Amino acid sequence: ANISKDNGGLEFVFPYGATLNAQKPALPVLSSGPISYPLNRPVAAVYPDPSAQKPGHGRICALGSVKMFDDEFLELEKNKQLL
Repeated sequence: ANISKDNGGLEFVFPYGATLNAQKPALPVLSSGPISYPLNRPVAAVYPDPSAQKPGHGRICALGSVKMFDDEFLELEKNKQLL
């Protein structure tokens, strides 16, 4: 992914990853961006469980590659800011 004035965003390295299909009520929280392939695809999403008894409980986060947090990639681009 890449930062530019037109696109906004955060530069990060996403090695060996997969894109996600996020459908309501899930929300994509991180995407591949306009200069990567595939274009503008979700790579991380969250799902808030609407049946949770207390607000803020019952959430799931899916990430297409946890390898982006390995020591080898953590210091590259802005990966550390995603933690």
